[in-house]
Amino acid sequence: MPRPYSERPTLPFYTAVPKPKTPPALIGALGLLGAEWQAGLRRLARLLRPACRGLARSFDASLRQRGFDPRQRKALQAVTAGAAAALIAEGQSVATFLEQVDYHGRRLAKLDLPPSAVLEVLVCHNRLLDAGLRRLAPPEAAGLLPVRRQLDALIAITLNNAFYQVREAEARAFFELGRAELEAKNETELLARSAEVLRQHCQAQAARITFAE
Repeated sequence: MPRPYSERPTLPFYTAVPKPKTPPALIGALGLLGAEWQAGLRRLARLLRPACRGLARSFDASLRQRGFDPRQRKALQAVTAGAAAALIAEGQSVATFLEQVDYHGRRLAKLDLPPSAVLEVLVCHNRLLDAGLRRLAPPEAAGLLPVRRQLDALIAITLNNAFYQVREAEARAFFELGRAELEAKNETELLARSAEVLRQHCQAQAARITFAE
């Protein structure tokens, strides 16, 4: 039986993850979706607003049952269509939501959650959203499906980009660590170069390597 995600070994998690801006490709995609889609999304947000808190509680309960830890649950909550509805109902833009998805997508990648697991729980969230929307506005639920599909596609693309950026940075760090090991003339130089690679990877002000006795 597989272990819960909270018990699986994770990559180092850095709390000071810099907040990224919306990738230029996604900004272009938003422009292509047009005013009609964005109006439909605002309509969806208004309809879901009364159910957003209840939806978040139900989703959190399902995440707990699946074994996700608090940090994972917080990040997963932030990348859902329900989170988009809550933000947009408060007057925020789609671009602001996608920045949020990008930021928390990076956190999920650093917590070593596979993309397939993230997409799986988003499908479960959408089932909860479906039920809530049918209760609140049965006549409009089917008509808003194209709007929701476009939103789901944007979320998936943004998450994919976030995971790719994290994995690329990790691969680059591993490469530089290997290069330092090959090129260092002595142990002192190796430790100094390794610390600098890790400092840059973590975007920290300083780094220090210590040895446990």
